[in-house]
Amino acid sequence: DISRRGIYLVPEQRLPVETPCTLEIVLEGGSSRMTLSVSGVVCRHDRTGTAIAFVELEEGTALHIANLVRLHGGEVTAPPASPCQGL
Repeated sequence: DISRRGIYLVPEQRLPVETPCTLEIVLEGGSSRMTLSVSGVVCRHDRTGTAIAFVELEEGTALHIANLVRLHGGEVTAPPASPCQGL
């Protein structure tokens, strides 16, 4: 599950809340493949997964994520002031 503010995923290994991390998001389609690198921070855990807030997105990466969210019917809103707010 992805938004402009962050991502919810099922990691192989749980990192402690507030741990900074770098994610590689791989987008594949047809004959193309793109890897987006984003900086984030672990916000929370629940029984099934982990929420990671994006803290730094390059302009091109932010545009690709916004388009991905829009393509799949999500709402594209401005990121909150605090990285973990709303995740």
